Amino acid sequence: MKYVWVLLVLFACGCGGGRGSSPIASVNVSWKAVPNVPITRITSMGISPGGVLYVGSNGGGGVARMPLNSPGSWTVLNGGLQPQAGLYCVMGFAFNSLGEALTGGSFCTGGPNGQYTAYPYRLVGNGTSWTVGNPG
Repeated sequence: MKYVWVLLVLFACGCGGGRGSSPIASVNVSWKAVPNVPITRITSMGISPGGVLYVGSNGGGGVARMPLNSPGSWTVLNGGLQPQAGLYCVMGFAFNSLGEALTGGSFCTGGPNGQYTAYPYRLVGNGTSWTVGNPG
């Protein structure tokens, strides 16, 4: 069984505002094993504002997501990604003001003379297929 370990850092903020007081009242840090990861060679992760974990690979299966409140319940999201020789390269995750996932991908094997062709992707409405282009 494949796992990915996720470091969860939760901040509980206080609003004391007095001199010498810290705006952060406490920090809770814990590692969680997330089971049944459907992709390999994970190189990037992101957690959406809605509590969904996204993982991406460099040549090992593309992108998968899992709601943090439902561990092990993964969805593979490769629709719309442009692989090279069947490989997906996902470079990281961000989220726009609508909470939609954004990522960058490239041809893993490079183009002519070892060049890489990069693409920006947006998961419109956090559906199941990526769209190339405008981050929204």
